[in-house]
Amino acid sequence: MKSRGRDIDQLLPIAMGRTAAGLLAGGSVPDVLQQVGEYLEMKKTNPLTPELILTALEIRIKDRVEALRSLASRSPWVSLANLAQLLEGYTEAGGCLILIPIYLSQDHFGFTSEWSPGGVPL
Repeated sequence: MKSRGRDIDQLLPIAMGRTAAGLLAGGSVPDVLQQVGEYLEMKKTNPLTPELILTALEIRIKDRVEALRSLASRSPWVSLANLAQLLEGYTEAGGCLILIPIYLSQDHFGFTSEWSPGGVPL
């Protein structure tokens, strides 16, 4: 179980970057999660891909907030639960991407980053 959590934590920065890029490009949350999961799976089999693809499917068939809370509740890893909360905030804010760099700069995912007020990495 610990190695699964470590694997997710190692992939999360890549997944977050690709998710932010996909959302900035105008993709919907489920489409972007599906694409990020598929991208990660092309690199190697990993435990994050099934979580992203399942969440994308749930968003398509249920309420978005319910699907993202489901991701958070089934995840024993704080970092993945934080991703779910971040995406929930993103959808509730009507797609405001400024939340992503602000949230990441607070080191909720175990890595540090320096961000300017405009959300651009320093």
